Amino acid sequence: MIHRLFLIPLSEHNFKKEYNTLIRIANENNFPYTKFRKIYNKHKNKRTLSLITTLNNKDNTETDKNYDKRYYSLPFLGQTSYKIKKLFHSMNIHISLKPPTTLQNLFCSNKDKTPITKRSGVYCLTAANGHKYIGRTFRKLETRQKEHLNEIRKYSVRKNRGKYMSGIEEIKSTFAKYVLDLNLNLDDTGFDVLFVGDDSRTIDNIEKYNILANKNETLINTVSIFPEIKMFNKNLIFAQYLEAA
Repeated sequence: MIHRLFLIPLSEHNFKKEYNTLIRIANENNFPYTKFRKIYNKHKNKRTLSLITTLNNKDNTETDKNYDKRYYSLPFLGQTSYKIKKLFHSMNIHISLKPPTTLQNLFCSNKDKTPITKRSGVYCLTAANGHKYIGRTFRKLETRQKEHLNEIRKYSVRKNRGKYMSGIEEIKSTFAKYVLDLNLNLDDTGFDVLFVGDDSRTIDNIEKYNILANKNETLINTVSIFPEIKMFNKNLIFAQYLEAA
């Protein structure tokens, strides 16, 4: 992606915007900032060198061609579109073909309009003290959220009546048990959707990735819930995470 940043001609404003986007993506995926800057500087220096030196002229010529390339999008009109694309290619103009605009495209949408909370996926519950619990469900996300909160309300009543015994009660929700044991305010609980999908294996893997990626003192989950942890390939699951997203 950094290579593309220097390859595509951008205004100063758009360049900074794209650069900040890359930093955000790297940060969200726990990619070290020092490595990011190392790759960035490598491409920046290569581009700068190509503009001020005549060494390796063949490479410089090819680089200049790439930077001067222009990109346009045209509607696909059959075989004629391929001929037009070939013609512009000889002038270093890259043409991408898109489906022609129709009344159906204008007034209809094939996107799934189901609210994300009514789909299955991976979620994150944040307690009042900032600690997080990451979970997954194959049912509606909002249903699982209500189950966690109802569990807290149920045992809060028992606690107020002096009938709640920490460590003995069979509380199904790990998050609910944590909130009750620390006597945290339920109203300050946060709920975020991390991923939505329909494939159970992908949902399982993305839950595992998020738990491992956020493994620290503020995570309520325990990594030991994965029996195959010694053979767990974090990079593989991250690749599946990007593919699913």
